[in-house]
Amino acid sequence: MKIEGIVVDIKEAPGFDIAITLENDDHYYYINRGLEFNLTVEELQREILNKKTTLYSIKRWTIFTRDGNMGHVSKLMIEDKVLFNEINNDIHEQTTK
Repeated sequence: MKIEGIVVDIKEAPGFDIAITLENDDHYYYINRGLEFNLTVEELQREILNKKTTLYSIKRWTIFTRDGNMGHVSKLMIEDKVLFNEINNDIHEQTTK
C-alpha cells in the first residue's frame, strides 16, 4: 500500500523497530528491526520529520487490520530519495544490514 503523509513523530520502539506517526492517521507504522539496518531515529528526524513522506506498507487483512493496512513499512521515501527498502525485485536497491 502506498501511503503519503506528514511525519509528526519518529521514535525507537521495542525489538529494534522504528515507529513512525503520520499526521491525521491512526495507524501504527513501523520499520521492523529498523535499527539493525543502520537507520537511526535522529537521522530520520532530520530527513523526514514534519515533511511529506511516502511509506509502502504491507497490505493484508486480519481481524485486527480490517482495512488491510498492517503498518509494517517495507519502503520509505521522501521525494525521489529512498531511505529504506526491503522489497525484493523492486526498482530501487534493497537496504542491507
